[in-house]
Amino acid sequence: MIVLSIDSASKVATAALLDENNLIAEYTINNKLEHSTLIMDMVDKILKDSSLDIDDIDGFVVSKGPGSFTGLRIGMATVKGLSFGSNKPYISVSSLDALAYSLVNFNGIICPIMDALRSSVYTCLYKGNNGTLEKISDYSALELDELIELLKEKGEDVIFLRKIVRGGTDESYGVHVAKLAGIPNNVTVRANEILKTLKENNFSNKSEKEPKKAYAMQNQFDLFNYKIGEIASEIDKININDDYIAFLLDNPCEKIINLRKRKKLSRQQLADILGVSDTSIRRWELGNSHISRKKFESLKQLLWLF
Repeated sequence: MIVLSIDSASKVATAALLDENNLIAEYTINNKLEHSTLIMDMVDKILKDSSLDIDDIDGFVVSKGPGSFTGLRIGMATVKGLSFGSNKPYISVSSLDALAYSLVNFNGIICPIMDALRSSVYTCLYKGNNGTLEKISDYSALELDELIELLKEKGEDVIFLRKIVRGGTDESYGVHVAKLAGIPNNVTVRANEILKTLKENNFSNKSEKEPKKAYAMQNQFDLFNYKIGEIASEIDKININDDYIAFLLDNPCEKIINLRKRKKLSRQQLADILGVSDTSIRRWELGNSHISRKKFESLKQLLWLF
């Protein structure tokens, strides 16, 4: 089984190819927000340099934000197009989860934050547990004062991640995204061993002004020395024609806002119809939480009832 992973949530654009045993190739461009012109070229080059065709790909993974609105739409559109065109399934993972995984061995609270404008941040709190990541709060958009108070209540050491930094983690970001799709925990351990080796040999000491160019990963470290049965199993379960999944992966926030405005409903009125709080509607529209499948079905009926 071969999986193609794409991340375009930030200034860093990454594509990675994995099979059952190895990381086949990983390309990272950390230059400018030009994902619309870079992503397909990266995909084309990574496939050609790996002597593969799009028909050889069995599934796709894409980052789902939060992050650059344009970057996310480009990544989602690219993967959806590749998925539907090849009739292969895809799954998405959170950018906050991917950020937090870079410090999974930190002994305390891991707090990735991304700018949500208006003095607010997108965030989620995590703790590492024997090489795995445990989410201890919901995805949220909080004002900085709210976040500070929340962390004070926890009373533990906290480490913040504001962005992907230059170094080992930055260069393996696409791999982190793929791991979040279900790749076993022993890969994280192996990745940390490789990162330590790279640092000792000063491999990451590159000029900040020099764009990271795509290249085939030949004679690389044996990073993925395992079977990716777990991710294969999850991808096989996905129905790519599922209306609910398609809704979640196609800008659900904007769709809910447009629906409410088209029906001339306030948040409270829509909340009363769906049997939820107006806070839930606000969180859906901000992308802080996902609408459940049950409420989605009610939302679908609303399209016909009004």
